Amino acid sequence: MTEKVKKVMVIGFDGADPKFVNTLIEQGKMPNFQKMRDIGVTTENVGMIGALPTITPPCWATLATGAWPGTHGITCFWNHTAGRDLDDLDLGWNSKQIRAEFIWDVYAKAGKKSIVFNYPTAWPPTSKENVIYVDGSNSECMGQNIIDLDKLYFGKKGDFELISKYAGKNDTGAGCVMTETVESKKFDVTDTDTNTDGDEHFSGLFEVGHVNEGTAVGNEAEWMSIINKFETAIRPAENWGMELPDGALEVTLPMNNGILRRTGLLLPENGQYRSLKLYASKKEDKLLGEVRLGEWSGWIYDSMLEGDIKREVAYKMRLYKLSPDADEMELYVSAACRLKANEKTTYPPAIAQELLEHIGPFIQPSNAGRPYPYIGQETWALNMDWHADAINYLLDNKEWDLFYCHMHSIDCANHNMLSDICPESPRYENFHELLVKYYQNIDATLGKMLYHLDDGETAIFVVSDHAGLPRKYGYPKPLIADSWGIVVDIMQSLGYVKTMKDEKGKTQIDWAHTTAVSQRSGYIYVNLKGRDPQGCVEPEDYDALLDKIIDDLYAYRDPQTNERIVDCIVKRDGMEALGLYGDRVGDLYFILHPHCTQDHAASFSSTESYEFSMKCLFFAAGKGIKENFVMARRVHQVDIVPTICSLQGAPVPDKCEGGIIYQALK
Repeated sequence: MTEKVKKVMVIGFDGADPKFVNTLIEQGKMPNFQKMRDIGVTTENVGMIGALPTITPPCWATLATGAWPGTHGITCFWNHTAGRDLDDLDLGWNSKQIRAEFIWDVYAKAGKKSIVFNYPTAWPPTSKENVIYVDGSNSECMGQNIIDLDKLYFGKKGDFELISKYAGKNDTGAGCVMTETVESKKFDVTDTDTNTDGDEHFSGLFEVGHVNEGTAVGNEAEWMSIINKFETAIRPAENWGMELPDGALEVTLPMNNGILRRTGLLLPENGQYRSLKLYASKKEDKLLGEVRLGEWSGWIYDSMLEGDIKREVAYKMRLYKLSPDADEMELYVSAACRLKANEKTTYPPAIAQELLEHIGPFIQPSNAGRPYPYIGQETWALNMDWHADAINYLLDNKEWDLFYCHMHSIDCANHNMLSDICPESPRYENFHELLVKYYQNIDATLGKMLYHLDDGETAIFVVSDHAGLPRKYGYPKPLIADSWGIVVDIMQSLGYVKTMKDEKGKTQIDWAHTTAVSQRSGYIYVNLKGRDPQGCVEPEDYDALLDKIIDDLYAYRDPQTNERIVDCIVKRDGMEALGLYGDRVGDLYFILHPHCTQDHAASFSSTESYEFSMKCLFFAAGKGIKENFVMARRVHQVDIVPTICSLQGAPVPDKCEGGIIYQALK
């Protein structure tokens, strides 16, 4: 008989790869994951098989419902429902898109209490009794408490006007904040030119939020860099309200989206410059904060405007570069965190302020991206410390039976760096070292939570939604299958998509002559009469057209590499075996060759390439779980929910489709 467990924790690390974790465990670099393996249960490769597509919302929804995407209804990052225009999509992050019961909903009905921490597809709340929600509106927790983006200042000695480069808007949905309303979007075609970033060739890329979304300005490195940047002059310090030593220098630092300006003071120390002091004004002698070369400052408490409202905020600085003669400077300032919480994304609302008061402000992870990957790693490390402290505070001070959380650091690292972490890349060693640091950080985060096993009443599951594969170095990003919209290029070259110019000269899809489109992660839609509002394909031609598309995509060779890009294509009857069915999937679903993988999507969950895989983490330990046991069984994401329910003697969600992992249980 299965031992009944009082409490269960599900700790989720978005994007974490079991193959890479296993390597680092064997190298002694992830001691807390090794502890989970030693005291509990895992599989031969410490992983499990995930849902398709291997995208954040559908996989986390599967982990919380025990249902396949065809059942719970989240079929990609954006959703499309049959009967609507083929370029009309809904953001799949929103709980209102879910057609299955979450485990915490069925627990709430049974009187069991849950804490759901920053969990994708869980916001807005689906049960307001017996459940605490901490955000889940975005990939990064409590983001609505941030005022002003983070900033990079490049200082040079001289006398020149300040140059400001404000970040563009990320309109892919990845940076959105969920509300009570399901966000819908009409995707448009944008004219583009061929672009290259020196290592990878991109053709026909589109602006963020449009058809063929992939980069913001045709350059992947720049798209991944969403940060305000300033070139600012380092000048002799003048007109200060206090006496300064000889050699004092000053630098102007715009903040609060340019509304405010702070001043940095550089003072010589034994003839060299080693630190920066931050002041609100040259007329005031009140020091806001100080940072030394190569270090982080402490918290800097300041005031900024949010609209017309003055807010008390906190932020930190990191002085990455300061030449001894102060000819050059590179200063990072984190996004400013409100000290009075925005309570729109926690439930009960007061939880947000309670966390800020007991845990303190937090560093928002930087979106500095590939040009400055070290900033992302360091800010995520600080943010994950806050995650662990906030989680432990809730678990130690609130009543709970079930805990679910999600943390997004590894996925961000994958998007920024993974395609350079293959041996052919000149950035391999540097990016590989950074990626190891990201993994060691989640190991440390896990370690901070393992003490909950000490009560002898708790079981812990450690999971991920998917992992990621590097695209082969030098291979172009395939212009088909994009998680955030419709890609026209290859389908247009094969004759299925037609475009035209509207009266304003803007490129549009000519739906009257477009027979099929590639939409989202691996779906092909026939533009079918009677189903699609602008359909032009007769129903009697449907099957023959599908066969022709399959033939053409298998035969298609990338013009740069002369290699096939599509590994597998299935029709709707075959898709059902993959958990994809219903009115939110396409007419075909295809898988790309690992050499030309698109982000982490359009791949089978079991695919491996180089040092990496697309599998999902699986560890379990604690009450009711066998010890130091490796299973031969293939575990699937749908199996997590029924196993937890079995451990706790709890009812199972109404549409749960997984099986109890009996081999793991005492």
